[in-house]
Amino acid sequence: MAKVPSAQSLGSPTASVGPTVFQSPVNDPNAFGANIGQAIEGSGAQLAQTGEVLFNQAIEDGKREEALLQVSFNEKLISLEQEFNALRGEDAVEAEEGFLIRVKEIRDEVANTSSNNWVAKRFGLKSSVAEMGTVNRIINTTRKARIQAEDDKSAAVITEAHQRAVELSENTDEVFMAAQQAGVAARDVIERAGGSVEAANTAMEAEVSSVFRGAIESNLVKRKTSLAKEQFDFAAQVYVVFHARFLA
Repeated sequence: MAKVPSAQSLGSPTASVGPTVFQSPVNDPNAFGANIGQAIEGSGAQLAQTGEVLFNQAIEDGKREEALLQVSFNEKLISLEQEFNALRGEDAVEAEEGFLIRVKEIRDEVANTSSNNWVAKRFGLKSSVAEMGTVNRIINTTRKARIQAEDDKSAAVITEAHQRAVELSENTDEVFMAAQQAGVAARDVIERAGGSVEAANTAMEAEVSSVFRGAIESNLVKRKTSLAKEQFDFAAQVYVVFHARFLA
């Protein structure tokens, strides 16, 4: 028959003492505090890495946006210059100020489409080169247009002088005045083009002679032979004086 063990046979129980709530494990890398520290350190590094990636991505996005703004700006400037270059003479001179204002308006218009101030400032710095290029070309074109406008006026003076000399060919004083006007206008054209003094005076001489020739031929057609001879002699005297004064 099985015998039930008694308390004495089992011996006295020995209490096993474990850590209490007042005791903390020491030098244990898996302890609760160490785990929290490691977690925080790992999260911080991950956040820093993520932040750097996002920052670099934002920079690259900004650069791409700024490049697209430059393309848009350049296209608008090219279109503006083509419109201005289609103008001629006095029309271009009168339109210059308005076109220079439009260059700045286009720059501001494009800058205002940027997504943030960083892109806008970057665009503003880089766009200044293209902007100044357009401004300088408009100014240079205007200078040439102004010269062309003056040349057109001179051409009109020369044409009118020739017509008046033929119509009033019997009035030697009027013919002489017309010849002077045409000569001065011809000289001015050469001077505006940067020609030499000799070239300018030669052009003036040629135009004076041409006006007199037109009047003389008109008188010959009218059978005013004596008057034609008189004007021929007068023109020869003018030629002598002219050479003494301008071409000697």
